Amino acid sequence: HLERDHPMALPMLWVSTMHQYGFWTADAEHGWEGPMIAPIDGVLRKGSDFIWAAFARAARNDPSSFSPERMANEPNLFAQICTDDNGTCPVPDLASHTALHVAHGKSMLRDWPKGYTQILERVSRAPKPIAALLAVLRGQPGYMSDPLAKKANLLAVVLSARPEHWLAASDPESIQPIVDYHMMRLCMRTGLVQILDPDLNRRLRTRMWVDMQEELAIRQATGRAILGLVQRTNQSVAAIDGLFFRLGRTACLETQAPDCHSCPIQSGCAQETELFQPVYRTTAY
Repeated sequence: HLERDHPMALPMLWVSTMHQYGFWTADAEHGWEGPMIAPIDGVLRKGSDFIWAAFARAARNDPSSFSPERMANEPNLFAQICTDDNGTCPVPDLASHTALHVAHGKSMLRDWPKGYTQILERVSRAPKPIAALLAVLRGQPGYMSDPLAKKANLLAVVLSARPEHWLAASDPESIQPIVDYHMMRLCMRTGLVQILDPDLNRRLRTRMWVDMQEELAIRQATGRAILGLVQRTNQSVAAIDGLFFRLGRTACLETQAPDCHSCPIQSGCAQETELFQPVYRTTAY
């Protein structure tokens, strides 16, 4: 990420967070094939890490990439920002990313002509700044289509956690679970979420496609499970989410067998290690 007080840090985080989704390839018939991994600046990076690095590079090398005018009028801008060291854009579902990028630029030009600082100034005057930001994002392309608001809640956490403290965290209760595929995989494997339907259970274990209703049901159950942990542990949503995200990227991976012996929560885990996140295309996560 960009260093503290970098002039492009705010727009870089705002725009790149809305592209934090869909980093896996799939076969049209059989389902999940593997995660997106590509080299950028000489380093192989997976999924979200690639996006962060690509947008940080653009912020340093071509700050105008984040102007709403360019986003709105250059359909190839996202692909240019996310070009890897081989000269190609490795991001799956490029069409949806491109459409969101253009729509977001047009929305900023129309609704917030003074940029992202104008939004922060508005929400900072509210009694509950986080809730006010989430309300704004419900009307902003790139953030508004997800009923669980994964990317919106992630952006709120990022803006309040950055050393610039762009967003006052005076209403942390407004943060809802940031439910992505790591959260779902961990909640099912630990037993916090149980899949009782035999056919759905089979498709999750074999990494085959699920439908919209099945994916949403698993996401909603995961959100409820995380809120249950928050209530029972007195930890914040961000703390629980951070723990599960780290475990999902270290001990309980999607690309290899889980390392249960090194996992700090193994004693309370159901170890349903064959269960996998729902294979379903969405712009939410």
